[in-house]
Amino acid sequence: MEHRRPTTNQCARCIFKMAGKPACVAFPRGIPKDILDGLFDHSKPYDGDGGIRFVPARRRRASGPPATLLLNR
Repeated sequence: MEHRRPTTNQCARCIFKMAGKPACVAFPRGIPKDILDGLFDHSKPYDGDGGIRFVPARRRRASGPPATLLLNR
C-alpha cells in the first residue's frame, strides 16, 4: 500500500466549500476522503470534480470571469 503524507486541508480555505458540511460545489454529495484529509492537492484535477478546483477564499482571481460564472459552464 502506498503511504502518502498529508499536505494541508484546502477545503476549509476554499471559496467553494459549503458551510457546516463536508461538501462543496465540486462535490455536492461529499468531498472525497483523499481531498478532505489533505492527501490530494485539489489545485490539480480530480475525477468527478467537473473542472472546479481549489480556490483560496482570501485571494481573488487575477483574470477571467468571477468564480460564480465558472459554475454555469
